Amino acid sequence: MLEISLHILDILNNSITAGATRMSVRIEEDAAAAVLTVQVTDNGTGMTEEMLADVKNPFSTTRTTRKVGLGLSFLEEACRISGGHLTVTSDLGSGTGITATFAISSIDRVPLGNMGETLSGLISAYPNLDFVCRFVNRSGMEAGLDTAEMRELLGPVPLSEPEVYFFIRDYIAEKQENILGGI
Repeated sequence: MLEISLHILDILNNSITAGATRMSVRIEEDAAAAVLTVQVTDNGTGMTEEMLADVKNPFSTTRTTRKVGLGLSFLEEACRISGGHLTVTSDLGSGTGITATFAISSIDRVPLGNMGETLSGLISAYPNLDFVCRFVNRSGMEAGLDTAEMRELLGPVPLSEPEVYFFIRDYIAEKQENILGGI
């Protein structure tokens, strides 16, 4: 995949398939360690120990439509070639957590991509699910969005409304730029 945001989209789609109702994305720049960390957590069904042990294997998948599951394998490779790593944790019945690290200065690090475009489409497609997105930078500045809070503020206006979609897209993109700059 050409952008980290597309890996995040793949993970979030897997979370939705696993029955998650709340998903969180945290993207943090640590200049002291020269690392970009992406954490995605959900409250889905989680994985068995056997599945967790084999989850990065491209020939391991729960899908019945095909025999390969390349998403985490590709993400792990993207992390590795940039000098980072990938960890996956999961508790059956409680959810899954994925942490991907990338060396910020590596010429081989894929760009973060446009998180506004990535997340606004998912939020619009699944307006009743809760998505949280947080950006954190080296100075401790933090900003983001929580759709549960948005739903409360908007009242009867659904998150799938076109005007809300555009607001979410632009808001996330603005926070990404303000907090992370050109990463």
